[in-house]
Amino acid sequence: MACQYRALNNPLAFRRKNLDGFSIVEAIVSSFILVTAVTISLSLFTFSHRNAGQVEASQNEKNAVEADAMTILRINDQFSCSAATSSSTCDSSTGTYPDEDQYIPNSYTDKQHWLTAACSSGLGDELASHINNDSKNAPNKELTDLNIDRSASAVDSSSSPHLYQVTWTKSGATLKKMILYPTVAAWCP
Repeated sequence: MACQYRALNNPLAFRRKNLDGFSIVEAIVSSFILVTAVTISLSLFTFSHRNAGQVEASQNEKNAVEADAMTILRINDQFSCSAATSSSTCDSSTGTYPDEDQYIPNSYTDKQHWLTAACSSGLGDELASHINNDSKNAPNKELTDLNIDRSASAVDSSSSPHLYQVTWTKSGATLKKMILYPTVAAWCP
């Protein structure tokens, strides 16, 4: 009886008995907290990994379009009509940048014909056609690998018939659009 009396008179003795191990409730609560923390960690890791992949794909598209835009700017600057006569048109096939005197025909007759023909009709449509149809100006490999389309067309503008635009699209969404003025058009009256 003395033992029972001691346990009843000493409230800490009863509590000490229950602290000797973990109860099933504590084990369930700690398991739940651990599973929740692991689930949240895995969700964040999966989201960040997927997001990093999308950012990388977007950056690859941007880099491919910018590289092709540099090619278009080069074509725009190299497009010359120095060999143009009444039977020939302008071209950028030389692959070099023309000198100031090499953009338009040298002879007076050819120059007058070129000024009246090419300048009045506009060089934008001719250069857009040159970009779209000349195999040397085909889109770069990165664009085709990423399923990005490039198209050039004349801009409807009565004030400047030389303007043309180049548009890069993917799945119907426009990635970039540039409106350009051919360098050779600077010689038009």
